[in-house]
Amino acid sequence: EVHERLAAQSAPVWICSISVGETLVALKIARAIRAKEPAASVVLSVTTSTGYELLLREAAALNWLIPLYNPIDFAFAARYFVKLCECSPHNK
Repeated sequence: EVHERLAAQSAPVWICSISVGETLVALKIARAIRAKEPAASVVLSVTTSTGYELLLREAAALNWLIPLYNPIDFAFAARYFVKLCECSPHNK
């Protein structure tokens, strides 16, 4: 399902978080991006299982937010996700 959702998006913004606290902040950032750019889609990856559970609960009501569980925070894993979602940098 994630591959299909990513394929349907055009250069989503990718936000990475680790802990539950960072995931809460990342969700605020994602909502702010969406408020500024209503057509934007956001990929939010998280590296802890508790952060991912929180993310799944929040993302259930947000069709523009794509949650990803990324328990490995290494360069090769990051390159894989960047290639997978063809994310764009958000510097507006």
